[in-house]
Amino acid sequence: MSTNANWVSSESSVGASPAPPDLRHQDPPFRPQRQVDIEGTLLTAQAGGRAGEEMIRYCQEPLCDLVRQAILWPAPDPAGETWTGTFRFLIVEFADPSGPLYVQLWSEPFSPVLIEVGPGEREDPALQAIASRIAGPLTGRGFAIGGSARNYGKRFPAPLADEPALVAAEMLAVVTEVLGFDGTVDLQYRFCQSSHLRLDRVVQRLTPEVLQRILLEWDIRAGAPANVADELEASAHGFDVRFYFFDECRDHAGEFEEVHAMCIVRMDENRAREIVTKVNTVRYAFRAWPISADAGQRAGVCFTLPLPLAGGVTLRAIRSRLDDWFRCLQALCAR
Repeated sequence: MSTNANWVSSESSVGASPAPPDLRHQDPPFRPQRQVDIEGTLLTAQAGGRAGEEMIRYCQEPLCDLVRQAILWPAPDPAGETWTGTFRFLIVEFADPSGPLYVQLWSEPFSPVLIEVGPGEREDPALQAIASRIAGPLTGRGFAIGGSARNYGKRFPAPLADEPALVAAEMLAVVTEVLGFDGTVDLQYRFCQSSHLRLDRVVQRLTPEVLQRILLEWDIRAGAPANVADELEASAHGFDVRFYFFDECRDHAGEFEEVHAMCIVRMDENRAREIVTKVNTVRYAFRAWPISADAGQRAGVCFTLPLPLAGGVTLRAIRSRLDDWFRCLQALCAR
């Protein structure tokens, strides 16, 4: 779905406060995996510009409604469609002679909200001049350069019911006080919902951040190890697991086409050899290697499970492989 909406369309609308479209009640419903693309104008240009308080007064309510629909996610419904893989973003931007200046909100279920400001670090001299000018005010607000786009970013905690107004206020403050929007050009927005999954609900690539959110929906808490890129560590079913990412996609930086799960279980050396022999001579979907005792650590077994994604695999299949792996580990390592 793609629509357009103008909330302050002309000077004659001063004092009016048109209600923004409620995306959740459109037909068909605003539901998981649905493609939504809404564009419009928050504030139209006025000769001579507008005062900052006036702009905030006109924009605060409609922007807050957009932010609310972007960052608040329904509770998981085991009997319904899953929100896993769904994401939303909201861009507020205005034209500048050197290019568009913008604030972008990025939201996914079970994840902090990311606000990015652009341009960040750029090779283009004109854009880099803007980035250098806004660097001080942004770092003072807690923003830092990061991500593949090298924009200034700041994360808000996983949303609570009273946070949309805070996020909207931060976005407007950045637009007016940092980027210098003065009302002499249109202030436009774009709201999108899409999915990391293809239409047939399969995934071909994953980032550590996306897999972390997927695991959380499966009640597996994972986090990135300190000072280590492209890995996750988690605890589940009594085992400590580390996820490694391989085969970075050439056309999608930071997205990987294969993930390996690894788990080390310490045990008696003779028992470790028996388990390794059993795993590697029976048709298990994973492999095992013996680990020698050293530095005060007992011997053990290293179990690895490959999770290839290239060509497409459903999230249900990934979860099934992980669940089967954990059941096998529990059976093999039971005393």
